[in-house]
Amino acid sequence: SLEDGYFVISDRYYDSTLAYQSQDACGGWKTDLLDQLHHAATDMLIPDLTFVLDGIPHRSRGQDRFEKMDDLFYERVRNKMLELAHSHPRYCLLNANIPQVDLSVQIFDEVKKRFPEYFS
Repeated sequence: SLEDGYFVISDRYYDSTLAYQSQDACGGWKTDLLDQLHHAATDMLIPDLTFVLDGIPHRSRGQDRFEKMDDLFYERVRNKMLELAHSHPRYCLLNANIPQVDLSVQIFDEVKKRFPEYFS
């Protein structure tokens, strides 16, 4: 799809892997090792735009290992995502504590701003 010029939208990618897997509770993988694995698996594919939706963590208490983590774990993951969001212009940090329709408008407006050639 990318080779044909289409947008590809993913709800998670390398950034969330980095934020989660670098935490001690998940083995504390080193960032450089995660980078190497990512580059080997994706041939260094990096998104042109990444939205970081910052809000109050909402998670169900399920049975997988992430859903069983405590609030401190999620605070550390959030801090890592915020650090990433401030590290490169490809990120767009948005407040996720607003009504969903307003958030959708902000996302669409940012896509139009960053990729005007698709909206002429």
